[in-house]
Amino acid sequence: GVWTFSFQILMRRTIAALVDFTLFMFLGVVFFLILDHGIKFDVYTFLVVIYIQLTLQFAYAYFVIMEVYNGQTIGKYLMDIRTVKTNGDKITILESAVRNIGKVFILPLDFLISVLFFRKKGYIKFFDYYTKTTVERII
Repeated sequence: GVWTFSFQILMRRTIAALVDFTLFMFLGVVFFLILDHGIKFDVYTFLVVIYIQLTLQFAYAYFVIMEVYNGQTIGKYLMDIRTVKTNGDKITILESAVRNIGKVFILPLDFLISVLFFRKKGYIKFFDYYTKTTVERII
């Protein structure tokens, strides 16, 4: 039924996000290790914050560009899902930019707001509701 389909999409979205974030965290760690050689501890904490921010910003740009290009990130491609407007149209760069703010920077809050207020309307994330986008399985 509807619950099974929603659960399957949620699981596919979760796996896709884990794949995508793993790619960027790996790149962030490599970037950190390359630039970290010989840095003293007092600068260390500051640099960790910078590296995390750079990783999140690159991830954000990746999500926006890939979703506008074909509705899929690498993770979504592997899970056979894509992001589209609820009417089936391709999403715009502005819609992708807005919906990915929640995913990259405030995912727990984005998810919690949706569970509390928008799940009955069929949305997993508030920013999906706001942009009228959804993630669908490619058949």
